[in-house]
Amino acid sequence: MVEKKTSSWEDTFEKKMKKLENRIEEIGKKIEERGEKLGNRIEEKARTVEKNIKHRGAHGHSLFWGLVLLVVGILWLGNNLNWFIYDVPWFPVVMIAGGVYLVIKHWEKEKSPDSNKSEGNE
Repeated sequence: MVEKKTSSWEDTFEKKMKKLENRIEEIGKKIEERGEKLGNRIEEKARTVEKNIKHRGAHGHSLFWGLVLLVVGILWLGNNLNWFIYDVPWFPVVMIAGGVYLVIKHWEKEKSPDSNKSEGNE
């Protein structure tokens, strides 16, 4: 009978080990599935960020241009209110030259082989 108890204990141990192995396999499969889902979500976010960065080309410097307009406005207002005394007769010429530069830069970017207008249609 001692052998039967040992055998019974071994059977119970074997069954519990088998259940544990099955449970570990289930957990492994769940982890793998969730890992794939997470990987897909990360890839989708990366594509979205990449598209936003590419799209931001003309709009990415809005902070810079906002600050430029703010400084120019303050200087112009200060000149009109006699806070500052300066005479800049060439100021409109600088503004026009800056505008021409930005337009040319935009056209060159549109003509470059790196820019692909169909990127948004993926």
